Amino acid sequence: MPRDKVFSVQNSPFSTWHRNHHDGISYADLDVLGLCPACAKILYIADTIYNRNDQFKGKSHWLRSPYFQVAEALNVPYFEFFYTVDETTPERDITAFTVKRLRPYKQELMFLTPDEMLQYLEYKTLIQHGPNCDNREYLLERVKANKSQNLFARKYQYVQILSC
Repeated sequence: MPRDKVFSVQNSPFSTWHRNHHDGISYADLDVLGLCPACAKILYIADTIYNRNDQFKGKSHWLRSPYFQVAEALNVPYFEFFYTVDETTPERDITAFTVKRLRPYKQELMFLTPDEMLQYLEYKTLIQHGPNCDNREYLLERVKANKSQNLFARKYQYVQILSC
């Protein structure tokens, strides 16, 4: 955890406690563990980064090291998800994503709308992993039921894929 806060983010009591101690200890938050909602298999890890001034500035090599170690140990991809927000909206709505894959190999930046990002995450979970999921029947059930109040635009397509 960085000694000083860089941006105005909500502090956790643990972060505040940790920052008030010496430099002989350190920790890192893993931002995203992309999981299958049925079997809980970790499919990817990602660092979420506020894309301030369209700089796409990720962490230093040293701060990326824990992400690489975890991704290699789990044999999963490691991404940086840069997000751009509309600062004029009360919830700071996300207007764009930029995805950079760092592991298993580097990939050029992908510039995505919020819906394209959702499709990409659906692809990672339901297309790449879904057919081989250890709990595929439950994954299919979750997709069909969709208890969320949010629209599931591609639901029929995923039901067809998972039903095979």
